[in-house]
Amino acid sequence: MADDLPRDVNGTLPVSMKDRIPFTPASYEDGTSKPVYWLKPLSKRERSALFRELVRTSGMLVDAAEIRQALRDGAIAVLLPEDAAALCQTLEDIAAMTVAKGERSEEEAAHLDSLLAIVKRWQAKISREYPPLRELLAAQLDENEQWNLLTVRACIRDWEHLPAPCFKKNGLVTLEAMLAIPDEDLDALEQRCLGLRELTADQEPDFASP
Repeated sequence: MADDLPRDVNGTLPVSMKDRIPFTPASYEDGTSKPVYWLKPLSKRERSALFRELVRTSGMLVDAAEIRQALRDGAIAVLLPEDAAALCQTLEDIAAMTVAKGERSEEEAAHLDSLLAIVKRWQAKISREYPPLRELLAAQLDENEQWNLLTVRACIRDWEHLPAPCFKKNGLVTLEAMLAIPDEDLDALEQRCLGLRELTADQEPDFASP
């Protein structure tokens, strides 16, 4: 685990209560015993530390360029030549539009959406017949899952009304402690914590250097 991950009650940095946000999933009805999760927005430094931890555990992340190249290779390997050529051209058009600077017009945005829809349909077909693409997509899904889990483990500072206490190590709720969270709470926690991870610069919480 990275030494520079932010510390809290189990480390050397106390977390101010004013930075903690109480959260209970909306699925709980009134009158029921509701867990309360105390969450904290992540600073830029905390996000950087999390990203390094993700790379450390999962390796270099799959990016759009890798997937586009696997799609090209797969198209050539399994599609008819004319279909492969058309898909490769579509991928080039998407790459050109996504690197172009400036805001897109509504017409350009709609055109990009239509190109992405075409690629999505071909990607589904090619992935079933071309193992390298299938494995790359699976790796990307696993990375996203790990990234989201790390985010939840970092954002949670404490909780109430769960069967076990919240234990943290090196700024992350331990995997053993995470087992106390009901499965039905995980999706709501993930969505809330992703929002706390992606704050804009003017929303960043103050962060004391370890």
